[in-house]
Amino acid sequence: MHFIPRLIRKLRLARFVNQSATIQENGVRFRVPLLGEHGYSHLNLSEPWMTELLTKTRSLFASDRSLFMDVGTNIGQTLIKLRSVVSDMPYVGFEPNPTCVFYMNALIRANQLQNVEVFPFGVSDQAAVMSLHLYADHDADSAASIINEFRANEKVFRSIHVPVFPISAVTLKMPLGFLKIDVEGSEWEVLKSVAPLLESDQPLISTEILPCYRSDNGSRLERQGKIEELLRGLSYECFRIVRRDNQIDYLWRLEEIGVHSQVAWSDYLWVPRAKTTILERLIAVNDSAPRV
Repeated sequence: MHFIPRLIRKLRLARFVNQSATIQENGVRFRVPLLGEHGYSHLNLSEPWMTELLTKTRSLFASDRSLFMDVGTNIGQTLIKLRSVVSDMPYVGFEPNPTCVFYMNALIRANQLQNVEVFPFGVSDQAAVMSLHLYADHDADSAASIINEFRANEKVFRSIHVPVFPISAVTLKMPLGFLKIDVEGSEWEVLKSVAPLLESDQPLISTEILPCYRSDNGSRLERQGKIEELLRGLSYECFRIVRRDNQIDYLWRLEEIGVHSQVAWSDYLWVPRAKTTILERLIAVNDSAPRV
């Protein structure tokens, strides 16, 4: 499947060719643009557990009166997953990388997606121009971060200037049902910005929080602690998403994130306490750690 696009990429000709391919996610067909070297990751869409999570928790967030907010869209991986589960839920995405914004608009056009808006800036607790550090020689690097030295032991290939704004810069037409955050280290600034919406709307929240690895990693531990304090103060419970063979095994209920070095433990679901009883009917919940 996708023999020609894969051959073109293998021969290192992708940057000279614009084409498209058809994929299926959750039984739904999507047209994915292959623009230069961008879009090929959609041919083998990663993190199938996210589609499973959205499917199993759909009744807790999807309604005609709520929207899905995607902070850190990259090239639309989450948009594809959402549309494979809920075809018409309003979607609002935020992405500071101009290459990713260009690709997102191409993806939206190729599939004639409705009720989708993408804003070309990041979300933070203040308006500023930041440096987005790319850790791969790829303009749409999904590991890019605006946090200086977030990956202190890795090479920065280049940095670009990008805008960030508080969420109050945008007028949202309806309450949040689901908030996904994938921002490589700046989760605290995003959550601080959207805190009033979390208090009023009580959406489900999916975050990636990378390990702090060591107890002396003060910067990551401080950010992690601020996130926990904020969300617990807003009556949220924390669940680590435990996976087996890239599918959800269970949700691990946590008292605290703690110090660990397991990259596979980086994905979390934060759920309002008022919804946790219903959650446990929809997906397995466990209070114990998996075997490592």
